[in-house]
Amino acid sequence: MKSGRPLPEGSAEVLQAKSVRCRFIPELLITALIIATVFFTGHTMIKHCDKQLPETNLKFSIEFIGVFAVCFLILPLIHEIIHAFVYPAKADKKIWKLPSAYFVYCEAEMSRNRMVTVLAMPLVILGLFPFIAWIAFLSSLPGGLAYILLIADIYMIFLCISDIGAIWVTLRYVPKNAKVFSSGVHYYYRMDDRR
Repeated sequence: MKSGRPLPEGSAEVLQAKSVRCRFIPELLITALIIATVFFTGHTMIKHCDKQLPETNLKFSIEFIGVFAVCFLILPLIHEIIHAFVYPAKADKKIWKLPSAYFVYCEAEMSRNRMVTVLAMPLVILGLFPFIAWIAFLSSLPGGLAYILLIADIYMIFLCISDIGAIWVTLRYVPKNAKVFSSGVHYYYRMDDRR
């Protein structure tokens, strides 16, 4: 997975886990806060629209299975494709499939802000934009589908948990005008010489 190129001079590893607290507690708390906000906002809006709890009938079951098949089988890959598109255009990118997940790998050097954008875009495109669209179209959605889509959106936000943690680490531990890059399974930065 590593190109074998030597690290640029002045590179420092971003210590993502000086302790578990440094990454995983903020990652879990921030993700839980986003999910709770979406859930309680969605639940309140469903009640406001007088949507009834769905009946568990054949139609509801087919809708549920269809939406979650897309969520589990297709959207994780789309999540990684979004990352790949936001990386620098000329960078060499590879999407790897593990038994339980996909991930995109790119060794391109980029600004800290660009890295945060790369990490945030799946959350924005697959989590926040669909929630805004869900709010806009809620009154015209059948009750069962409204609940299913809300749960699917929460699932997509949950899939961004490691991105949220990486955003936290990048903003917390990488200097503002540093260049960020990956090498193997490690994450590095170096100060930009062109300041």
